[in-house]
Amino acid sequence: MDKTVIFIRHTEAQTIAEESDDKLRKLTEKGKIDAKKIARSIRPILKKDSITILSSSLIRAMETANLIAKKLDSVAIETDWIAGGSMGKLQDAILACTTEVLIIVGHEPTLSQWIESFTHAKLPMKKGTACALKFGEDVAEGADLLWYIDKNALPWNE
Repeated sequence: MDKTVIFIRHTEAQTIAEESDDKLRKLTEKGKIDAKKIARSIRPILKKDSITILSSSLIRAMETANLIAKKLDSVAIETDWIAGGSMGKLQDAILACTTEVLIIVGHEPTLSQWIESFTHAKLPMKKGTACALKFGEDVAEGADLLWYIDKNALPWNE
C-alpha cells in the first residue's frame, strides 16, 4: 500500500481582532487566492491520481480545503480530529484511505509535529505551505519526504 499524504496548512485568515472566535475565522481574499495557487501547483504533480481531502472543522481550514478540492475536481470532508492533533486518528485515516492520495488540511503546530514524527525532518508549515510524504505498508515505520512547497515560491496569479 504505497500512499502519498499531502499536508497543507490553511492559508491566510482573519486576525483575532477581526473575528474573536478562533473557530470562526475566515480566509482573507489573499488567503483565497493562495489556496487556489496551492491547488494549481500540486495538480500537475498528482496527474490522474485519485484523491481524498480531509480538513479540520475550523472554518479557515475548510475554506482552504474547499477551494483546493474545487480545483482538483474533488470534495473536502470535514473532520473534528485534525484540529485536535490526534496522531492515532491520522494513522487510522491513512490506513483506511482507499485513494492514491490523501490531502490533510490543518493547522500549526500539529502539521509540523506530524511531519516530524514520520520523517524526523523539522519543516516550517507556514500558512499555505504543502508537504508530501510517501508511506509504505506500515504507517508506524514512518515516511519519505517527497516534496515541500512554500506558497511564496509559487509564480501564478489567479
